[in-house]
Amino acid sequence: MAYVEVPTPEESWPYAPPSSLDLNWLGIGEGKKEIWKDVREFAEGSDFRITAQRQRDTYRNLALGNKEELASLPPGFLEYYGFVEGDIVRENPYFAAVFMLAQTWNNPSAIIMNFMFFSTTMKPQYRSLMVQKDSKALLLLAYWWGIVAETKKWFLVRRATIECQSICLYLEKCYGEDQDLQYLLAFPRGILCKDIISG
Repeated sequence: MAYVEVPTPEESWPYAPPSSLDLNWLGIGEGKKEIWKDVREFAEGSDFRITAQRQRDTYRNLALGNKEELASLPPGFLEYYGFVEGDIVRENPYFAAVFMLAQTWNNPSAIIMNFMFFSTTMKPQYRSLMVQKDSKALLLLAYWWGIVAETKKWFLVRRATIECQSICLYLEKCYGEDQDLQYLLAFPRGILCKDIISG
C-alpha cells in the first residue's frame, strides 16, 4: 500500500490514460483473501486472527445500519447516494461503503483499520462500478482516500493524497455539470490545498 507507481495525480488512475497497473491494489486485496483461507486453521490464536474477528463483527453490525452514524456525513451526501429520509436500502450498491465511511467519519482511531477492511471486503457490484469509473463510486473512494491522507500515516499518506487528487481532477473534468457532485467534492478537494505529504 505504501508504493506509488506514479509521482503526480495527473499520472494516476483514474485521471491518467488506462494502464495495466490501474487499481492493482484491489487485486492484491483479493490475493490476501486467498492467503487467509490457506492459513486460517493455523492462525486460531494469533493477534491477526483476533483483529480479523473484531473487524468481521464490526462489519456484521454495520450491515444492521446505524442512522445516527449516517447523519454525521456531510449535508447532501446521503441524498446523493439514494438514502432518502434516512431509509436504509441494502440493495443500494453503495450501501456497505457508505455505512463503513459513516462509521469511520468521526472516529480517527479506526480510519486505517476500517479502510483496510473496506478495501479488502469490497462488494463485487461496487468494485465493478469503481472499475467503470462510476462517479458515485469514485466520490466515495475520494472520501476514503481523503480521511486516510489526513491521518498522515507515513505508509499511506503519499498514495492516499495522489489518488485522492487524481479522482478529484477526473470528476471535475468529466462531471463538471453535476453540481451536487461538485459540491460534495469540497472535502476531498481540500486535500489539494493541504501540505499533507511533507507535513
